[in-house]
Amino acid sequence: MMNLIFWQNTISPHQLPYIFEISKINDVTKVILIAPIILSEKRKKLGWTISYKETDKFKVILNPDKNQIKNIFLQYQENSHHFFSGIRAFPFVFNAFKISLNYNIKRSIITESPFFYKKPPFLHFIKQFFFEYKYYKHIYSFYAMGSTACKWYSKLYKGPIINFKYCTNSVQTNFNHPKNSVIKLVFVGSLIKLKNIEMVIKALSKCKEKKIEFHLIGDGPLRNKLIRMTQKFNLSNNVFFHGVIKNEEIPLTLSQFDVLILPSFYDGWGSVVNEALMAGLYIIVSNRCGSKDLIDNNGVRGIIIQPKIKELLSALNYVSRNIDIININRKNRIEWSIKYLSPTTIAKEFFLSLNS
Repeated sequence: MMNLIFWQNTISPHQLPYIFEISKINDVTKVILIAPIILSEKRKKLGWTISYKETDKFKVILNPDKNQIKNIFLQYQENSHHFFSGIRAFPFVFNAFKISLNYNIKRSIITESPFFYKKPPFLHFIKQFFFEYKYYKHIYSFYAMGSTACKWYSKLYKGPIINFKYCTNSVQTNFNHPKNSVIKLVFVGSLIKLKNIEMVIKALSKCKEKKIEFHLIGDGPLRNKLIRMTQKFNLSNNVFFHGVIKNEEIPLTLSQFDVLILPSFYDGWGSVVNEALMAGLYIIVSNRCGSKDLIDNNGVRGIIIQPKIKELLSALNYVSRNIDIININRKNRIEWSIKYLSPTTIAKEFFLSLNS
């Protein structure tokens, strides 16, 4: 029997589903999720919401003070395993991690790859070596989000590294997807430089296939610039801005589209790929997103591209030529996602990894 304690900067909507499911496993005594706040204001503005139900085996502790943190470590030493979201990434988590060094506990790190955008890898390596490496001897294992993160942390950490993934709540969507008269592309997220949306609009202006719509769900500082680009390229009848919607509405909304585009210069994971696959969408994803690992080599689930206009154009041309078979495989993508990406599945994988 084991207690599992998760330390986060906010309650993660992309970890909460599997963490709650872990509490249902017979060999788990208790699961505790600890964070200073439920959700940041930034995430609230993006339409994110969090809801959870505590049980005898699942508890949430919010904003504990230093003495409470010490008592948690004191109480949960034997038959317990503590999981920290990063080492130095978030002040609350880092502070708890440092306090934990005074106690005989089992520690693991749940983390994404470093933020490589505009920061070369060697700078991250120097930072890792001088500021984090000294803590590695206190860490039992790393849960790295995707193959890129696994490869990165294996440079210095020689203990167990588990190739892990975020997950979202399973939502059953109707297999009877509406047959669109045009190919409907969708992006969900912040309208910021990092997401590389400008490239998509430029690609659409060069695309020979004109029966394509591009829908943007989300908001951000680039919105007005993107609208001006749309007007400049005479794409006002092809590109649509929908603003922010609540995250619980995303699965049903996604089910109305054919293809998700996530062309980011960097995304530690990109959980919208999970949501889109569960809705049966085909995926065009940048090779700089952790969730690229969910895309298969034979192209049934999507295409991985470099975040370059030439590769995006090639992907769009492929989609336009093969949209019928892409839609035929929609049900297969949903069934695959239910089998491999559900919170129950991820929870079982997580639990089995504890003793691997």
